[in-house]
Amino acid sequence: YGGRYEDIPRRIPDSTKAQRELGWRLLVDVEEGIRRTIEWARANPWYLEEPAGHRA
Repeated sequence: YGGRYEDIPRRIPDSTKAQRELGWRLLVDVEEGIRRTIEWARANPWYLEEPAGHRA
């Protein structure tokens, strides 16, 4: 059947289509997004400890 999307070894996301067609825009850069994610995970450790299939 050939390669699948998941088989691509490296992905390079490009948001220009979302910007052009949806008017979407980036609110935070990657570094800020990672910082916020880590901050949230530290403040909500219970969320990461529960099995994924048991979340409400």
